Amino acid sequence: MTDARFVFYHKQATSARMRFMVFDTGSVLSGAPLPTLSVLEEVERDYDEETIVAFPANGLGAVVDGMGIDKKDVAMKFPDVATVQTPQANLPVHGVQFTNIDPPFDEIEKAGGKFIEMTQARQLHHVDMEIVRRIYVHEMGG
Repeated sequence: MTDARFVFYHKQATSARMRFMVFDTGSVLSGAPLPTLSVLEEVERDYDEETIVAFPANGLGAVVDGMGIDKKDVAMKFPDVATVQTPQANLPVHGVQFTNIDPPFDEIEKAGGKFIEMTQARQLHHVDMEIVRRIYVHEMGG
């Protein structure tokens, strides 16, 4: 079985402002940094407004626990939003939303991460940028 990767984001309910979590690796993807030759599969998935998946047994719980976040404060919003092809394996990527009113700034900072705005995603690896774009488009209903 391949290791799933997760991208965490928060959408402000009143303003629709979106922030993406960047791990201490400098990537929005959980897990080890991607190999240099990694590419994103071109197929994009469609979602309807009601698509929310039950908490899976694919490693998300361990990632959330490692951040010091309660599992009830996240929701897998976009399962299989992308697949990253690496020389070793194809890695499924899932979009996970923080569901609290405000982003968990303190917990993420303690875990070595930070939040960035969509406009700051230009500093990321091209694979990360495209995944952020896909999640943003799906979340905003596009």
